[in-house]
Parts: sequence; C-alpha cells; structure tokens
Amino acid sequence: MDQTPIAQAILGSPHFKYFDKCIGAIDGTHIHVFSSTADHMFMRNRKGFLSQNCLFACNFDFFFIYSLCGWDGSVTDGALWQDALANDIQVPLNKYLLGDAGFPSCDGLLVPYHGVCYHLREWHEGASGNEQELYNLCHSALRNIIEHIFGVLKRQWRILNHPPKYDMGIQARVPAALCALHNFIQHFDADTFNDLEFDWDYVQFNENKGLPLDAEDVEEVVLQEWDETGRAGERCDMIARTMWEDYLSELARWGRDPPT
Repeated sequence: MDQTPIAQAILGSPHFKYFDKCIGAIDGTHIHVFSSTADHMFMRNRKGFLSQNCLFACNFDFFFIYSLCGWDGSVTDGALWQDALANDIQVPLNKYLLGDAGFPSCDGLLVPYHGVCYHLREWHEGASGNEQELYNLCHSALRNIIEHIFGVLKRQWRILNHPPKYDMGIQARVPAALCALHNFIQHFDADTFNDLEFDWDYVQFNENKGLPLDAEDVEEVVLQEWDETGRAGERCDMIARTMWEDYLSELARWGRDPPT
C-alpha cells in the first residue's frame, strides 16, 4: 500500500482537494547548450536556439524529484516521457503527476482536456462555463509549480542561459547537478529562493514536434495508450464532474445563477 502523503498545498486548498492523488508536476524545459556545427540540426529547437531538452518533475514543497537531461533540443516532451517511463521514472500506484497537453494521457499522468481553455492567461473573467473548463483552470493553477521552479532555477544559475564550451557529456550533467543543489538549499535555507525576484522571461517551454520513434517503439506506445488512455480519461472525467457539482452547489448556496 502506497504511503505517499498528500501535499499540504492540496489538503489546504478547496480548489485543489480534488487532486488528492497528485504527487507533483512534470514538464520539459530547454537549457542552452554549446554545440558543434555538425550537431546544430539536432540541437536547434523550434524556437531557433541550440538547447538540450530536459525533463524535470517537482513536488509541491518546491523540491525536484526527477530529472532527465541531455536530449536534443528538437525532441518533444512526449518522447522524453517515454524514455523516462522505459528506464527509471517511478510513479507510485494510483498516484500521478500533472503534465500539460504535450504529454500522453496515461496512468502516471493527469493532463488537461484538449481544445479547452487551459493556461491562466487564456482566462478573461475567471469564470468557468462548464466542467471541463473548471477542471483545466484548476489543473493549470496547480501545475504552475513546475513553471515557477524552472524560473527560479534559471534565475539563480546563469550557466543555464550562457552555456560553457564543455563537452556535451558534461553539459548534460550540469542541470541535474543544479537541481540537487537547489534541493540542498531548499532543505536548509528555503528563504534563499523566496527572496529571488522572479522573472518569467527565464521560463521557456517545449513546443517541438520532435523526431520520430522507431517502428518498434511506436507499436509499444500505441498498445500502451489504448489500454491506459481510457482509464486516464475516466479519472479526469470523475474529477471534473465532482468539481463541477460542488461548484454549482456553492453558487446555489450564495443564491447565484449557474453559468450558461
């Protein structure tokens, strides 16, 4: 039986209590690299600069709990997830991480509804018109922790934005080492990060189409998705439905009309 505790950020929030099986958030981020001319076509990402795409997960206590570094900048978050899943990432049974729409819908991930407002900046009046919009709004707000920790990491260590002329094998180790250093500081002196002036310009997101998987990998991924997508979809629907019912009850208690 899994003993992973429920994060205080979830327990203490009426908006996030529906995500009680969530242990953190996951996303890919681009780290600038120095690359040989021959490798430019692989390291150049969709935004035009040379990078390694790194996959990180963090919990709600602001600690990194997973890192996968060294992938070409042209590779997608979904490909990183498949590599992590096949090798070393372990999500406890019946628990999940929050991922954005670039990740597959599966047992270890909870992703937003596609084609529905998601990012906080997409909301104008802050009101939800249906259960899927409400779910996406709360999902985005809770998953924001990973974007925040990326910003802090890149703000604190400029080497991530101005790459040294090291061998790529060494450059791939730098982000993971700094994640470990971040965790050390967070454990012993968390106020260091609280005092940082946060700058969203240091947050960069992976929107790449990436490189194709091998035929055998594609077949394996498809077989997995057919089985897991249904379960993951049912989980999202259950959370969204419960959340929406509570929302309507709260509106009725305050004598307000439901959204149309």
